[in-house]
Amino acid sequence: MSLSPALATEIERRLGTLTRERRIPGAVVAVLDGDDVHEWSTGVTSLVTGVEVTPDAVFPIGSITKVWTATLVMQLVDEGRVELDAPATTYLPGLRFADPVVTETVTVRHLLTHTSGVDGDFFEDFGRGDEAVARYVDACAEAPSVQPPGAGWSYGNLGFVVLGRVVEVLTGLPWHRALRERLVAPLGIPTPAALADEAIVFRAASGHIRDRSTGAPRPAETWQLAQATSPAGGTPAARGRDLLAFTRMHLDGGLAHDGSRVLSEHAVAAMQEPQVEVPSVHPGRELWGLGWSRYDWDGVRVIGHGGLTIGQSAELRVLPDHRVGVVVLMNAETGAPLVQEIEALVFGELAGVDVPPLPAPPARPVEVREPTRYEGVYERHGYRYEVGWTGEALRLSMHRSGPLGELSPDPEPVELIPADERAFFMYDPDADERVPILFFGLERGGPATALFDFRVAPRVGGGVGL
Repeated sequence: MSLSPALATEIERRLGTLTRERRIPGAVVAVLDGDDVHEWSTGVTSLVTGVEVTPDAVFPIGSITKVWTATLVMQLVDEGRVELDAPATTYLPGLRFADPVVTETVTVRHLLTHTSGVDGDFFEDFGRGDEAVARYVDACAEAPSVQPPGAGWSYGNLGFVVLGRVVEVLTGLPWHRALRERLVAPLGIPTPAALADEAIVFRAASGHIRDRSTGAPRPAETWQLAQATSPAGGTPAARGRDLLAFTRMHLDGGLAHDGSRVLSEHAVAAMQEPQVEVPSVHPGRELWGLGWSRYDWDGVRVIGHGGLTIGQSAELRVLPDHRVGVVVLMNAETGAPLVQEIEALVFGELAGVDVPPLPAPPARPVEVREPTRYEGVYERHGYRYEVGWTGEALRLSMHRSGPLGELSPDPEPVELIPADERAFFMYDPDADERVPILFFGLERGGPATALFDFRVAPRVGGGVGL
């Protein structure tokens, strides 16, 4: 089914309604329908300037960048310069992690699939310039591990910065130039703009943070994360249609719109092939490929990736077998329900596919056995989580440190709502959403861990007894 005028009108109506209801200053929706791209926009790029959002506006795409970095790596695989199962030190002899065994064990595939076990959210700032990524990778010598390589999935950014450095060393180009010369230019598109001074020539959207007392958006004071984190998503910004041009290359077996080859068919297929199952409470089965996030929606194959930066969020999701895709770009962090409704409308009308509902706590309360066994202090780089039993409920206190901690204050303690003996939900006031938390190892009596925001945090201390 092609996108009808009635569907176009309904997308425009819902986009306007949902952004007003969610208090999102501005947004862009881009839809891939076969070979056609359709775009809608609403609101302003900034509450300070009042500049109108148009489809030409660029928004930071956050971790969607990881799929671009993975594509650069797979180009090097095509060229015979990288082997996925070779240790990363093969290409970066000076690479070190805190654990020497991990240093020698972590492979390129581990990094691409978030299974290296290295604590993944290392956001230190190493300044501007072409050496920023190299300085970041040198500092990885202090990065600890949260689990052994290959033992399980834990989302992180560090691995993709390391992959960005592999690209730099093997191409002889800074990552942002490799992105432009090896992907952006061959695709015949102007973005992603990899640096702030590239983005400023476009109609660039500014981020907005949710005010916890009023719920109203307020301008964020920072536009980008450190340049060193660019390969993982710290800086790049793009238009919706350019993300779909990149997506279309992946749907066309690695061919750009003009027929030139950007990536081999084998590499395209390998990137979409499931590599690991993601611990999740999502109603659809969640998997991970080589860079791509993968879903199985009742037998329907889905690829995509999300992105979150300072007061901005982005989502790219595609049904490859139907050749239908959706991009949503917003200058706020409160967008998951909006994305859900737009995707449900588009995928339902154009592909006849039902989008699973967002994960949520059960309607009826669930009681868990021995709630005190969840108590403890769980830590990962830059975050400390304290879980305690009040006698009536489990409560979570979260404390940030480092660069991310400087950007926003710690949230108020929140109650954890059980879904079953393993999964709980917490309310995130910044995103105005219910966020799942998964606990592991409690039944075995061994080392306990929790998956907070899709990142593994080992338990490092006993019960806190709130």
